[in-house]
Amino acid sequence: MMPIFIKIRLYLQLLRVHHWIKNILIFIPLFFSVSFLNPSLITGTIFGFICFSLLSSIVYILNDIKDVEKDRLHSTKCRRPLASGEISVSHAIVVLVILSILLIFLFIILRIQGNRLYNLKPIGLMLLYMVLNIAYSWGLKNIPIVDVTILASGYIIRVLFGSMIIGVNISVWLYLMITLGAYYMGLGKRRNEITDFIWMMVLSRVEVSFAYAFSSLGYVLVIVMSIFILKENISIIRIIGVGIVCFGIILVSKS
Repeated sequence: MMPIFIKIRLYLQLLRVHHWIKNILIFIPLFFSVSFLNPSLITGTIFGFICFSLLSSIVYILNDIKDVEKDRLHSTKCRRPLASGEISVSHAIVVLVILSILLIFLFIILRIQGNRLYNLKPIGLMLLYMVLNIAYSWGLKNIPIVDVTILASGYIIRVLFGSMIIGVNISVWLYLMITLGAYYMGLGKRRNEITDFIWMMVLSRVEVSFAYAFSSLGYVLVIVMSIFILKENISIIRIIGVGIVCFGIILVSKS
């Protein structure tokens, strides 16, 4: 019998609770508003955070259910609760239904209270977020640029959602900053995935000691670019250091 605290940990992993930190972006409009100490605005933003967190968990579970067979063949995703078999698909569907009921129940409470969250625009943004992420999982993630754009849109939607639920307009410059930051993280994620793939291809063909030695060529390339592109003045000591690095690489290649 699996201990209860291990079960709780597995279900929290299924919900991707650690990804709820992204929803802190919902608080940005409140922070930059002149009424950020208004209790009603704080309450509305907290409700918005809870609703969006439940929605994001629903999306993650839907994606995990769809990709469960692929994830079982992946080197790291195979450790996810569904892929590893520690949580069954049927139990995941039950959790999905419970989260959906909780979300609907929250909307009913907000409707009774007359909260701004229960309006067409915030609800429309939540549906847009859900549709984009499901489309991402069902194939758009394989289309360059489109995949990064969808990832970036998730951050923008959160900020826009936060502004709508409290009725605060935020600066275009803030949207621009969030957009650039989101694209930077999205492109960085893709770059790391490509780098990891190339690195694994290299390690499948040569020894680790050989591959790591050649990775120092990156420093040599930076020095060369600094001289010929940036027109920097490189000291003789640094040039000697580059020569020593190149000599070391030659020795490794001959060993």
